[in-house]
Amino acid sequence: MNPLTRAGFESLWERLNSEALAAKDSNRAWRELTTFYEPLDGGDREVVDQVLAEWLLGDDTMRRDDAEFLIRRFETRSALPALRLAMKPIASAVGPSMAFVRRKQLEEIIERLEQAPKPDS
Repeated sequence: MNPLTRAGFESLWERLNSEALAAKDSNRAWRELTTFYEPLDGGDREVVDQVLAEWLLGDDTMRRDDAEFLIRRFETRSALPALRLAMKPIASAVGPSMAFVRRKQLEEIIERLEQAPKPDS
């Protein structure tokens, strides 16, 4: 079996996202991504984790939401630096705003990952 590439994962996400949108089932992509990600190991998982970390910092809210979901679901500790970087521009957000909501979401993910057992423990 060939190793997973960034382009391969991006293509898979595009297809799954399109199918979910066409089916008007917003959770479909998350279910499919979970099924895809769960059995990944080694290098394949590293490729996906790198893409997810980059998505956290991007402007595409669909990709960002999917990245946050997978990172939270699989406790992807390697995403902590990207999560902290994503916090910088919104760290002082207050009140009822999207930045405040996003800050709270990121804080929750960071706290959860920091408390998660390390994979080798």
